Amino acid sequence: MIKNRSGVILNVNSGAGKTGFSDLSSYCASKFGLVGLGESLALEVAAYNIRVLTIFLGQVATKLWQDYDNDYYEKSKNKILKR
Repeated sequence: MIKNRSGVILNVNSGAGKTGFSDLSSYCASKFGLVGLGESLALEVAAYNIRVLTIFLGQVATKLWQDYDNDYYEKSKNKILKR
């Protein structure tokens, strides 16, 4: 990309990159870290016409969510927003 002086890097993140959740601190830390990496990298490669974007997906049916009820994400998000 640097050689071609153009490109797009797309980071796929989750809602845990914007909101902390109890019992998921290490997971959330990694997702918040991806946000910081993307922002820093965007500044580093901007001169080469390379864009760095991060998209935040909603809940995805993975093993991580098996032990939580289906509304866990929304319930947790609403609790945090009401503080």
